[in-house]
Amino acid sequence: MKKNIFLIIGSIFCAGMIFFSSCTKMDHFYEDYIIERTYIGKPDSIWVQPGDQRVQIGMLTPKDAEARDLIIRWNSTDSMVFPIDHDVESQSVIIDNLEERDYVFNAYTIDRKGHRSLPMELSTTVAGPAYRTTITHRELDYSIIFRDSVALVWKAMSSETLFGVEIDFTDKAGVQQKTLVSSSTFASVVRDADPNESISVRTVFRAHPNAFEYFYTDPVEVDLVATKRNTLTLVSSAYTNAEYIDFHWVRVFLEADVPRPTGTDIDMCYTLGSGSRSNLFTMDGTGFGVFASAWQSAISFWPVRNVARLKLNRGTAAVELYNELDEMDRTQMVAAYENSAATGLNRVSGLLVDDVILLHSSDRDLYVAIKVVSVPPATAGVYGTLGIEFKISRP
Repeated sequence: MKKNIFLIIGSIFCAGMIFFSSCTKMDHFYEDYIIERTYIGKPDSIWVQPGDQRVQIGMLTPKDAEARDLIIRWNSTDSMVFPIDHDVESQSVIIDNLEERDYVFNAYTIDRKGHRSLPMELSTTVAGPAYRTTITHRELDYSIIFRDSVALVWKAMSSETLFGVEIDFTDKAGVQQKTLVSSSTFASVVRDADPNESISVRTVFRAHPNAFEYFYTDPVEVDLVATKRNTLTLVSSAYTNAEYIDFHWVRVFLEADVPRPTGTDIDMCYTLGSGSRSNLFTMDGTGFGVFASAWQSAISFWPVRNVARLKLNRGTAAVELYNELDEMDRTQMVAAYENSAATGLNRVSGLLVDDVILLHSSDRDLYVAIKVVSVPPATAGVYGTLGIEFKISRP
């Protein structure tokens, strides 16, 4: 408890002091103007967090044991009395049924005699139905099934209030689980998820950076079979560009977009040759030099160039081998590469439909079986695309 003394001194003149026969104490002249006011201690810290048509006001418990209640006022007529518990370090109260708009709250503590603390002002913006109409699902791009997990790869989403994605799944022990993953990552990895059971997702938004609760979209079930990515269409619009492939996450980049550290995530690249047509390269070779020395020089300066080899297989037996492969069977995928009689190369070209390329990206411990499903026209000077499907064994 604090006492503050205010002096209100009017125009007091000591005229005629010479008529006093003896000295008079100075406070004799203003003692009737002294106002003594007692202030109760207030919290060292107090804050407000918005929610869905409500707010949460929290504070550090006041050190002044005389502080009995926290009084909160807003608008011109609304108020709340919150009893203070001095046995805890911090506490909070929720104010419900608020409209969706800006608010200013005034708070002060009070003791049993009605003495108040100095006032504290808090402001925030409350969200509600109007904000809810602005939120949408984060769109799934594709899914990946690993041996020990499932990954959901998202399309880019521009939203300042996007917070993350809530995923409901069943683990391999048959137990229902729920996890919240950050919006800052392009993919959400769900460990120990059973890919044969349903997975549903809700997109999570936080209307204000310090909101104490979230807004959710309706749940959407993910079809892992329909969304699984096992094909790519590779495009080369000139003879001096390429597409760089990350088989772990099944992503394709132009050189300017390759994630840093440059080369870390790249297993192979594709480009179109005027005579050689479809070309696949590993990153540790020198085959780029046949296209442009500057291009080869740029790749040579990458801080990481993953070591990998390609084995080209043709004929009915190669297609049958590919069709029989189970990418979840690590032993089978490794054996397919190791038992192939083809020579491991840094570059294969002149690809044909139904060619089967076995890739071992040794630095990343990936084994990939690739089947060509479409090729560019054989005519020099005519651009086109290379279509592939694939099976990937990840460590």
